[in-house]
Amino acid sequence: EYIVSVDNRSLWRRHLAWAFQNGGELRAHLTQRYSANMVFMSLMLSSELMVLFNSSHVTTQMREALKTFQYDQLLFWIGIVVYTSAYLTLFTLIANFTAWGIVSSISDNNAHCVLRSSIGQYATQLPTRLLVSSMYSFLLWLTMWSFQLLPLAVSIGFTLVMATVFLHVVAVYSTLGRLIIHTGAMGESRIFDQKFEKALLPSALTSSLVYKALDCPTKRLTATVHYRESFGSFSTNGE
Repeated sequence: EYIVSVDNRSLWRRHLAWAFQNGGELRAHLTQRYSANMVFMSLMLSSELMVLFNSSHVTTQMREALKTFQYDQLLFWIGIVVYTSAYLTLFTLIANFTAWGIVSSISDNNAHCVLRSSIGQYATQLPTRLLVSSMYSFLLWLTMWSFQLLPLAVSIGFTLVMATVFLHVVAVYSTLGRLIIHTGAMGESRIFDQKFEKALLPSALTSSLVYKALDCPTKRLTATVHYRESFGSFSTNGE
């Protein structure tokens, strides 16, 4: 989970589907994510198309390298990756737009039944998988451009710094996501007693959450069993 944050994994989607006791809230959460992805991916697609078709000297050279199949040139491979990234972004937009429309049509009473099924899980996860692929291809061609435009020593140093920042971001949110999953924070039950929470400093609260996550026996169970034990119910209508 140092490469792909936990919120982009199928495990996160399964826990979401089983943690929300109200079908309407589950549907609203998913559609909100799709709408945010639509805006983000639209900006990415516009950036990629600008790189492909603007009239600057270096991008003109890139298109010429593609046209003449100069596969021994870095510009050729940059062009290939940019084209791939643009297509992945377009497919991500299509998947998010379609998932947004389909998921939003499910009623509150039937949201759990549909979204907890295997086809529901796959369909809701597909836009995220495409989004991750698109983002990583975007990062790849940005890195390749640095090697084309900057001196080698500078580009290597720049890439190492950016990779460190990237890994830090992914690790932080994967850690937080794991704490949320293993402490049952998605569910309606409180993790700790309210008085206990108020008595702790932020660092002590973090330590308590980590201890709770490591000590929780349900962390080794599937999401279905985890929340079945937490809530003692298979309710699919939010009651």
